[in-house]
Amino acid sequence: MEVAKNSRDDAEIARQVVALCARRWRPHVMFALESQPRRFNELGRAIEGVSAKVLAQTLRGLERDELTRRSNTRPGRARYELTPLGDSLVDQLRGLAAWGRRHLGGARR
Repeated sequence: MEVAKNSRDDAEIARQVVALCARRWRPHVMFALESQPRRFNELGRAIEGVSAKVLAQTLRGLERDELTRRSNTRPGRARYELTPLGDSLVDQLRGLAAWGRRHLGGARR
């Protein structure tokens, strides 16, 4: 049955996307980079509660998944920005957050 196969395919793709975003700090970092590129310490200040170690691990993972890009403006001055792929995912995360506000009342679960 074609409909069932498409549903299974869509379900698997949706599961992969959720897994891509499921790590705790990934959405925080991506939203912090949404408006402008930032240096590591700027990100650390913008994201309350994240340690430097976890931020570095999160940035490496996002870069590995091609959602962010790291560039060195000069030695010791790395700058992080969203890639077009990351930017398109942030758009979808905004929609997911809007859905959550409407249907979950903004409650944490």
